[in-house]
Amino acid sequence: MIHSIIDWWADLSRPAKYGFCLSVLALNAALLLFAGTLWIFGWAVGGVLLVCTFLKVGEE
Repeated sequence: MIHSIIDWWADLSRPAKYGFCLSVLALNAALLLFAGTLWIFGWAVGGVLLVCTFLKVGEE
């Protein structure tokens, strides 16, 4: 399963990767704002994917 997720992520274009990362972070912000729930795992996933996209990890 992890291999298929990595393949899916590698096939996305850079704008799609940024969009996905920002949507995960926006979902976390909405949960924090409206439900008062802090979802640490979501912030970590969104942040790590955003940093990896910014640094072009796996694009070589």
